[in-house]
Amino acid sequence: MDSRFAAYRDAVGLDPALEFHSLRRSYITHLIEDGQDPLFVQQQVGHDHASTTAIH
Repeated sequence: MDSRFAAYRDAVGLDPALEFHSLRRSYITHLIEDGQDPLFVQQQVGHDHASTTAIH
């Protein structure tokens, strides 16, 4: 997935710092900003500990 994402990113001229994992972080951030329950967010991304999710 990483290499395919990088190829698409490069093809459309996006910043090379943008990684596939950036999409995951954005998803978490949007859920939290939209007021979703922290436990729901934690379960969505498969974190074992809430502290890991809180980093985002």
